[in-house]
Amino acid sequence: AGVKYVGCFKDNRYRDLPVVYTANYKTTKAYCFRYCRAKGYRYFGLQNGNACTCGNTVGRYGKAKSKDCARSTCKGDKRSKCGGPWRNSVFTTGLKPKSFKTPGMSHIGCFVDGRRRDLPTLGGKGSMTVGRCYGLCKKKGFRFFGVQIGKQCWCGNHYGRYGRRDKRECRYQCRGDKTTYCGGSWRNDVYATGVVVASKGKQCWCGNHYGRYGRRDKRECRYQCRGDKTTYCGGSWRNDVYATGLEEHASGVTLLGCFRDNSKRDLPLVHGAGHRTTKAYCLKYCKSRGYRYFGLQAGSACTCGNKYGSFGRVNAKQCRTRCRGDKRRTCGGSWRNSVYSTGIGSKPVRLPGLKHLGCYLDKSSRDLRKLVLSGSVTVPKCYKACKARKYRFFGVQNGYQCWCGNHYGRYRIRSNLECRVQCRGDKSTYCGGAWRNNVYATGVVVASKAAGVKYVGCFKDNRYRDLPVVYTANYKTTKAYCFRYCRAKGYRYFGLQNGNACTCGNTVGRYGKAKSKDCARSTCKGDKRSKCGGPWRNSVFTTGLKPKSFKTPGMSHIGCFVDGRRRDLPTLGGKGSMTVGRCYGLCKKKGFRFFGVQIGKQCWCGNHYGRYGRRDKRECRYQCRGDKTTYCGGSWRNDVYATGVVVASKGKQCWCGNHYGRYGRRDKRECRYQCRGDKTTYCGGSWRNDVYATGLEEHASGVTLLGCFRDNSKRDLPLVHGAGHRTTKAYCLKYCKSRGYRYFGLQAGSACTCGNKYGSFGRVNAKQCRTRCRGDKRRTCGGSWRNSVYSTGIGSKPVRLPGLKHLGCYLDKSSRDLRKLVLSGSVTVPKCYKACKARKYRFFGVQNGYQCWCGNHYGRYRIRSNLECRVQCRGDKSTYCGGAWRNNVYATGVVVASKAAGVKYVGCFKDNRYRDLPVVYTANYKTTKAYCFRYCRAKGYRYFGLQNGNACTCGNTVGRYGKAKSKDCARSTCKGDKRSKCGGPWRNSVFTTGLKPKSFKRKQCWCGNHYGRYGRRDKRECRYQCRGDKTTYCGGSWRNDVYATGVVVASKAPGMSHIGCFVDGRRRDLPTVGGKGSITVGRCYGLCKKKGFRFFGVQIGKQCWCGNHYGRYGRRDKRECRYQCRGDKTTYCGGSWRNDVYATGLEEHASGVTLLGCFRDNSKRDLPLVHGAGHRTTKAYCLKYCKSRGYRYFGLQAGSACTCGNKYGSFGRVNAKQCRTRCRGDKRRTCGGSWRNSVYSTGIGSKPVRLPGLKHLGCYLDKSSRDLRKLVLSGSVTVPKCYKACKARKYRFFGVQNGYQCWCGNHYGRYRIRSNLECRVQCRGDKSTYCGGAGRSEVRRLLQGQSLQGFAGSLHCQLQDDKGLLLPLLSSKGYRYFGLQNGNACTCGNTVGRYGKAKSKDCARST
Repeated sequence: AGVKYVGCFKDNRYRDLPVVYTANYKTTKAYCFRYCRAKGYRYFGLQNGNACTCGNTVGRYGKAKSKDCARSTCKGDKRSKCGGPWRNSVFTTGLKPKSFKTPGMSHIGCFVDGRRRDLPTLGGKGSMTVGRCYGLCKKKGFRFFGVQIGKQCWCGNHYGRYGRRDKRECRYQCRGDKTTYCGGSWRNDVYATGVVVASKGKQCWCGNHYGRYGRRDKRECRYQCRGDKTTYCGGSWRNDVYATGLEEHASGVTLLGCFRDNSKRDLPLVHGAGHRTTKAYCLKYCKSRGYRYFGLQAGSACTCGNKYGSFGRVNAKQCRTRCRGDKRRTCGGSWRNSVYSTGIGSKPVRLPGLKHLGCYLDKSSRDLRKLVLSGSVTVPKCYKACKARKYRFFGVQNGYQCWCGNHYGRYRIRSNLECRVQCRGDKSTYCGGAWRNNVYATGVVVASKAAGVKYVGCFKDNRYRDLPVVYTANYKTTKAYCFRYCRAKGYRYFGLQNGNACTCGNTVGRYGKAKSKDCARSTCKGDKRSKCGGPWRNSVFTTGLKPKSFKTPGMSHIGCFVDGRRRDLPTLGGKGSMTVGRCYGLCKKKGFRFFGVQIGKQCWCGNHYGRYGRRDKRECRYQCRGDKTTYCGGSWRNDVYATGVVVASKGKQCWCGNHYGRYGRRDKRECRYQCRGDKTTYCGGSWRNDVYATGLEEHASGVTLLGCFRDNSKRDLPLVHGAGHRTTKAYCLKYCKSRGYRYFGLQAGSACTCGNKYGSFGRVNAKQCRTRCRGDKRRTCGGSWRNSVYSTGIGSKPVRLPGLKHLGCYLDKSSRDLRKLVLSGSVTVPKCYKACKARKYRFFGVQNGYQCWCGNHYGRYRIRSNLECRVQCRGDKSTYCGGAWRNNVYATGVVVASKAAGVKYVGCFKDNRYRDLPVVYTANYKTTKAYCFRYCRAKGYRYFGLQNGNACTCGNTVGRYGKAKSKDCARSTCKGDKRSKCGGPWRNSVFTTGLKPKSFKRKQCWCGNHYGRYGRRDKRECRYQCRGDKTTYCGGSWRNDVYATGVVVASKAPGMSHIGCFVDGRRRDLPTVGGKGSITVGRCYGLCKKKGFRFFGVQIGKQCWCGNHYGRYGRRDKRECRYQCRGDKTTYCGGSWRNDVYATGLEEHASGVTLLGCFRDNSKRDLPLVHGAGHRTTKAYCLKYCKSRGYRYFGLQAGSACTCGNKYGSFGRVNAKQCRTRCRGDKRRTCGGSWRNSVYSTGIGSKPVRLPGLKHLGCYLDKSSRDLRKLVLSGSVTVPKCYKACKARKYRFFGVQNGYQCWCGNHYGRYRIRSNLECRVQCRGDKSTYCGGAGRSEVRRLLQGQSLQGFAGSLHCQLQDDKGLLLPLLSSKGYRYFGLQNGNACTCGNTVGRYGKAKSKDCARST
């Protein structure tokens, strides 16, 4: 009854329904209904399919969509939906809160409580409800009550001392009514009782402001009014505040907007009005101080000023903070001013030319120099005072000072916010600040236009200065100031640069004009309204000054020249107040051709100048003392002019030639002597030729320009002649042709180059060969390291010689590369070719221009660059014939025969440091096929080889290291013939020499029945040629090449075999002495075999030892067993403490032994018993050892160990090849390998054990609190005995431990399973089986398949499955079904299959 669906609601970690129970698989609507109803809650919810939620209120976080509560399936009923993630499907439980009458009660909220209680009186405890607490506190006359921690009721007239908290912290259920909440831990859920406390209600307070001490809850103002008890009249120290409806008067006030503020203050005066803050109060405050504007900020402050908006306007929404003086109104915001006008208007100031320039810093050495007023200052007063005194600028400072001046800004500009001190004479305006000038322009213009002052233009400047005088005027920089400065110094031009500099000079424009806008980039520091040039840009004006005029016929300016102590112009014309015109007159009067003005005051005269060189005209810019508008040289610098005087001379010489310019060019003014035959023209000067061309060209027939070619220090054309001023094409042609060269070149304008070849370093663009010829400036002669190459017309003589081929330039030394000198003198290439070819030489070389050398090999001393073989042949200068110790090598075409009868190519063979062909000769530059053929054939070898280009190899056999690829023998060029290949690195190109070995009947040199006493050596040590047949080998020095004759020595020793030479010791290796004296191998064999021993050894030539084992002290080389037998000196009988060991042929008896295979072993041991048998290790010995200990199997390992056990193969079988280590006791047999057992059966069979229901379960750990609880046997235990003893006692399991104990029980496995390798102690009663180990039980099962009911009684309702795991039957609990899960759990119930069937194999995965 009453259960209804409420809806789908949102939830979060703070919980809408506070009680959450994760019901998991029990989660259904019915279960959660019962759960929450039982706890007394009004609502229950289903969340996320697995949780029930309970509470008395719902919907705090809002409703959700219905589909959000249909996402999760109920874990307890898959057919239904149970909410969703953070979504509650909410229903009513049908419970209603207890009803009670509470007139006047109202809920206030959740409040913190403390040790000093917020509500001080305890109303009651126990089974508490809200209604009960209401009744208790109202009865006691309290205004408020609170329920806490579900069971406490507190009463009082005040609350909230410790602050308010979220209502989620007050959700403890009431003990008396669980459908409602009763606070929390130290949290009061506070209500008002509705009680009104009677009081006098007699005081009335009036004012224009309120709220100084803060606002409180209206419930604290519930005292009844004395005059009308139906209304409230405040409380104790509490005003119930009302507005009268009267408004404060604020005429002329206009809201200007909401403006941003910061620590620098938009309105500079700030007054913290606090609870008095209203619009009317702030208006009154700011207006009384003469400000034009006021602002309200942050609800509690008034701001005043004459300007506003410095930091920008913002949205009006940012100015909504309530006024502390009137909560109905807004008073700006945090750092936001609500700005209004006060109604005060600034006094009209109409003053011509007045302009505000900004706020500027001032210091003790004043920016504006003149103080004219102090006291009640205003801007108009200061303006009039400074303008009357003709000042261009004025500034008001600190509210009471007036300063005047023509310049400002020396100490830099500041923010206008720093100039906000009110003027004493007019508080509605600002008059600067402390050490801050509010600067204005008066409009006064200082005249800068004198007669002739004009704007010239904008000109470029650089560090060498267009106008040489530069004065950094800084804050004084104006057009008027620079005009006065430069005019006073007598300059014709002045300029303004970069806003802070004046420049002066007499000439302008050296570096060119600039754009007008480039001179409008910098503001004048002395007048911010004007522009003063730009960076490296001069705004140039004329000063109005003109240079003094004088007549100077014939005068011309030459340039600026250096002077020295020995004067360049030797005669002093005058000193003092010098001008160019005056110096011209002084020197012309004296008849001099040139004059120079120096250092502004000196005049020098002469007929020659320039001895010390010319300089830039910028070094001649001293002002003339007599006329400052012109320049008169510099310090040790003459500004040189020509006077126009012509010096008469004989003018009588005429010189002719094909070249000129050897001594250099001079200025044409030095060639001004009048011609004697025609005085109207010039005919040179003193030692000066005025040079003319006749028009004739030099003859250069057959010359062809081949191009412009690169050259370097190695020279493309080898002969270089520095022709200097004679360098012309015709001169170089003549020079090179006379020397027989085919080509000539012109280089760098001053050199001839000759050669027979060109272009070694490459061609370049013709533009790189444009240097003027020193011998003819009208023509070009190559360039720097560039040859203009021409042919001389000489052709090389035709050389057509069969087989001739140029091979290169090769170094030669005193032990010649080509051995035979055949010609010397007038040598040519054809002559040398014919001479060497006639002598059958394969190669020839021409050297140093006059020598001819012949040979069959070359290149001994390495190749060089062709540039080193450029000496002309004496017999033909148009070709090269080598160089000094350099051969130009050619092939003659002669082929030296290398094919004799039987010479054939065998192939390419591998070689190494042990040599396939043993004789190696490093032939170097002689290495050719023909040379190596002759070398090896002469030595009688059947094969010869060519290796690595520089070696011959010889031998009688080939191919020991195998064949190689043919290309491997084509990698190295023959040093003796660069046209052929001679093998490769460690590769032989092998040929036959044509020699055959001689046939012979074998005969003996050294004979014997034994050999090898001194050891074997490599066959390479037996390669001396036989004297009788050099094609075969006959041993070496102290080396026998041993052969067998085929003679067989008869022996009567069946089964005997030689084993080797072994060390003996005091404890004899072969322990039994067979005989001594005149011993032979045959006699010792008979003695030991007769005694039944498997081995015998002969020692020191006379002893015979017998035994079944040997090798205890190790093997030695057979050369240590070379003592002759006393009984037969043709055989050896051991040595000193050395046994020459033989087998007698007898075998050890090992019946019933079967090889089972080769098996892997490791440190855990496949066969647990290991015995290091050492030199006794044989199959028979190990069989005897393991069989005697009752083991079923034995193994042989590593040649020296026996292993025993009852089981094998734990680590797997391996290939039989891994068990091939020789037995130390019998080297003829194999005994396993490293960690490999050759396993055999001992012949002992395990006793048959047929016991019903017996099953081996494994090896389990045991401890002092036993795994199997009952010890039934101890001593001579076997598995069958233990089985019978435990079965008779009705136990399900038994275990044998440590070889002699039998334990029984119904459970096992408490201490976990171990490896079977840990349960390998032999049973005392049957050594062929294992009975556990130390602290290890080998557990077996007795019974299988008995009925559940029949076995339940004896096991006390416990059941064991067929794998030995226990599970509770629990029939005593009355369940219909039980289950086994995950190998370790029993499950019980009355129904099954809720989640469906699984595959059978899924229930067979856990043991």
